[in-house]
Amino acid sequence: VEKVIMNFPIPWDKKSHERRRVIVPEFFETLSNVLVDGGTFELATDVEWYAKQTMETAKEMGFEIVEFLENPDREIKTRYEQKWIKYGRNIYSLVIRKVKHTEIERLIGGRHEMPHARSVVVEEKIPLLHNKVFKEGKKVVVVKGVYKSTANDAYLIKVISTDDEFQQHYYLVAYPEEPGSREWIIKLDSASNPYRTPAVKWSVSVLADFLSSEEEQGK
Repeated sequence: VEKVIMNFPIPWDKKSHERRRVIVPEFFETLSNVLVDGGTFELATDVEWYAKQTMETAKEMGFEIVEFLENPDREIKTRYEQKWIKYGRNIYSLVIRKVKHTEIERLIGGRHEMPHARSVVVEEKIPLLHNKVFKEGKKVVVVKGVYKSTANDAYLIKVISTDDEFQQHYYLVAYPEEPGSREWIIKLDSASNPYRTPAVKWSVSVLADFLSSEEEQGK
């Protein structure tokens, strides 16, 4: 990536909302990983303290300050920007440049296909999934609900998964491969579209392991 542009993010000035801020030290770690050498990040904001705080954090994280302007004459202006200029409000523009590369752990990488599991399932175990919590390293999977179809033997499973602090809500579906079969399929429900993080992928296999028969687990 040669350039990243961010226009007027919410500064979340209250201490209680601080964790919602986009521009934090971890953001600059990601920038130093995805930007090409010499790549730039440009911020436009109408909040002076936020612009200056971003500049200081960027310097602390090893970025070079290229430009910091008050009321720049930007070639392309957002509707929000045009509104504040009309009302005489100050606009601040900051441009920083990547100086060094940083390797970071990426939640989303490698194969993006969502796995599915095929297993001999003990159907009586399915209701036991409700409120079940599974943990492995930084991955956490919590089952919040289990719903039985009135039309067939399928189950819809409501899941919350967490990778470190990144949380997602979605549904898995479990159903017999053939009517009356002991072999079941467990996979992401077609109406759900979470990011394919390690925890999301793991949720399929860990639920399959929990639901499988003792014979299957012993293989």
